[in-house]
Amino acid sequence: MEAREQQKYIAQLMSRGLEKAADSFSRFINRKMLLAQSNTILIEPNKTSPYVSDEKGNLTLLTTDIIGEVSGRSYLILSDREREEICYAVSPQLRLRAEIEEAMLLEIDNIISASVIGQLANELNIEVYGDVPSLQYVKAENVQNALSCGTKHESPSGIILCNATFVLSDHHQIHPQFIWKFSTKIFDQIKHQIIPS
Repeated sequence: MEAREQQKYIAQLMSRGLEKAADSFSRFINRKMLLAQSNTILIEPNKTSPYVSDEKGNLTLLTTDIIGEVSGRSYLILSDREREEICYAVSPQLRLRAEIEEAMLLEIDNIISASVIGQLANELNIEVYGDVPSLQYVKAENVQNALSCGTKHESPSGIILCNATFVLSDHHQIHPQFIWKFSTKIFDQIKHQIIPS
């Protein structure tokens, strides 16, 4: 495959994984969550690209490192309103303590990340896993820096960036973002793949 075909293949693969992630998300919060959009682009070495749409206020950033034959990192980004809405959907009668809320959000991230990682593993026939997720709170104006630093999986070959937005079907102001970054070494794993029709 040429690079453009490889990128198209990865975009299709990620879209299928993200659809499964939306289904997993829906089951966990007991409300329908839809994949509103996803974009996959190749960022060449020494180039930058904005990862997130304009956000304001405080954000919850959940991060999962991807380890194995393909390395990378996923980020689930929630505004305060989205975080509160998701927590309410899980436990409408109970105001969660902070530590319980954080544990629940980490479990959500773990479940939906596993949906995409499982899709990668199955379709590319590789061993790849999600590490233990982490959670941090960041100001919206600092989130770009948080996503850009400490990404040990990046290489001079550039990265594949997939940015997806989920929407609660009955609340279109709730739209968490799910961002995936992979080293373009992932291309080595798909050289002999055929793009699905």
